[in-house]
Amino acid sequence: MNVEQEGRQVLVAAMLMVGTGLLQTVGMVFLTELIARMKGWVIVRATLQRVFSIMAALMLFLFVLHVTEIIGWAVVLRYVAGYPTFWLAVYNSSLAFTTLSTATLPPAWIYMSAAESITGLVMFAWSTSALFNAVSWITTARHQYLQGRSH
Repeated sequence: MNVEQEGRQVLVAAMLMVGTGLLQTVGMVFLTELIARMKGWVIVRATLQRVFSIMAALMLFLFVLHVTEIIGWAVVLRYVAGYPTFWLAVYNSSLAFTTLSTATLPPAWIYMSAAESITGLVMFAWSTSALFNAVSWITTARHQYLQGRSH
């Protein structure tokens, strides 16, 4: 089978890319709202425990979001690649999503691995920017809290 003649993989990959982008959007909107609600709690009294709690919650949320995205791709990859187990599909999906390697796929579906890598790269960049913004205001709040305690 000639890869150049397999248009369905591009269509399926495009649908997965859009779906992953929508899931990331929902996750980022939820995270933004959650952070907005927690700002008052942290700014008023930015204790070490509060700072640690919110940073740990941010990391856990982003981890769960990315694992969910990987699993979404794995469900499709298991079907198209015929992996014997779901966890093998998750493993191959993780390799592609994190750009560590490519997923082992039949030639008719080889584009899916590249599409997942591109998607993962964009999703990780988006999450990193959100994390950077959150850590920035958290550390500022902590600094202001410590200055206020010293006076």
